[in-house]
Amino acid sequence: MLSILAGTLVSFASIPLIAVMLRIRSDWTPVAVFAGGIALSEGVAIVIGAVWFDRFYFWPASAAVGAIGITNFFVFSAVYKSVSLQMLGILSAQKDCRANKNLLIEVVARPAVEERMELLVAMGLVAKAPDQTYSPTVEGLQTIARLQKLQQLFGINRSGLYRNT
Repeated sequence: MLSILAGTLVSFASIPLIAVMLRIRSDWTPVAVFAGGIALSEGVAIVIGAVWFDRFYFWPASAAVGAIGITNFFVFSAVYKSVSLQMLGILSAQKDCRANKNLLIEVVARPAVEERMELLVAMGLVAKAPDQTYSPTVEGLQTIARLQKLQQLFGINRSGLYRNT
């Protein structure tokens, strides 16, 4: 039990460290910062266990570090690129906290779609024609076929999140 507690405490202590590193080192990718933070937490938990405890159980401590680290990363990811939070921020910055839907489309949706389409082109999943139309490449079609199989396997296709794909 003490091993799990050590892993948990070290992981929670690493959250402010990760937040500071994300601010200080904006040139590092968030994935690299989180991976480094989780690895550092693992090392600190092992040192604490080896120095302070008569018996230290690596796997329970490691499971606590991993679970908290991954949960922290998923929460960060959800907030980091949240379109809904971006729209709320724009609404709150407007006079009387109101905005026309067209403003939100132009400021949030259009740039997001354009950015994602260029990313898909760069990844080789989509081809861009001179007339500004897009079509999936063979690799793109293979990728979507694999994703649809995963969606079907996990029941995601019945969740309502992707009803038009």
